[in-house]
Amino acid sequence: MERTLTPPLAPDLMANAGGSFVRMLRDVAQDAKTTEGIRNDWTIIRLWLGDCNSELSAAHLETVGKAWRAYLAIGLAPSHELQPVFDSIHERFSTAEAKRDIPPVEIMEAFDRMLASDAQIKAKRSSDTEAERAKFAQAMEGLQRKTKKGLWSRQSRSLRGWIFVSVAWAAIALFIIAVFNPLEVWSWERAEGRDYLKAMAIMFLPAVVGLLKAAYCKATG
Repeated sequence: MERTLTPPLAPDLMANAGGSFVRMLRDVAQDAKTTEGIRNDWTIIRLWLGDCNSELSAAHLETVGKAWRAYLAIGLAPSHELQPVFDSIHERFSTAEAKRDIPPVEIMEAFDRMLASDAQIKAKRSSDTEAERAKFAQAMEGLQRKTKKGLWSRQSRSLRGWIFVSVAWAAIALFIIAVFNPLEVWSWERAEGRDYLKAMAIMFLPAVVGLLKAAYCKATG
């Protein structure tokens, strides 16, 4: 007997078909000719619902419906053929409420087997694993390229501009103070502390202004 059940492909129908699929699984599991795997899947779901035997109450169906929609909302289909449907459902039903209703892993695996054959599930998981490996490798390459950059090139453009202006200003100010003596210090060997403070204030003015601006942005941002 075919292990999978033919699902409705319309996203809205699929999202509300959990109860119908579980009823079909129950009916197929009670067939004497069914496979052991189908019986095991029904047992897993039956025990999860509280050992409901062969009956599915309204409360059971509500639990199944919530878990089913949460399972679909994850967006990870058990087969390549169903991935577009899962993508559409993920976009519509992926909410905080759906995440709270996510069932145990063994229930989601049973749901997988209701929708896809073992071969389809294996092929899809292998493809998903390779895709994740590729994403991880790409992320690591980007990180390596970033770490290979020098300290200067890793800084933001505004920070590099501020550092350049501060250093250039300090060098020019030092040259002007030393050559043209605007502070009227006739001998730096006999200069007083305030003379040095004046010179340093002029030289490091852009650096101080930049630090004050950064502190203001941090405090008000």
